[in-house]
Amino acid sequence: MGPELPDLGVLLPKENELWRCVIYGSASFGALGPNSDIDVLAEGDAKAIAAWAAEAEQLTRREVNVSDVDYMLRQPMMVQQILDNRSPVRR
Repeated sequence: MGPELPDLGVLLPKENELWRCVIYGSASFGALGPNSDIDVLAEGDAKAIAAWAAEAEQLTRREVNVSDVDYMLRQPMMVQQILDNRSPVRR
């Protein structure tokens, strides 16, 4: 089992700026390695998402890779992985 993530929800902007934020991949099931990044699916204002991701990177000292819904819809296998292994920060 890898290191625990801090509560990234405390960094979230208002709901009208960031509607949905879900961590998926290794970070969602506690399997972060020393060089793992944090994969996130986010919907909302692009500036708010970028600001949140920058703060999350500072807090965790890990790269945060943000994908949007349009990207995910072009990756059907990723959608199933997210549905199976997700950790909502904001639903």
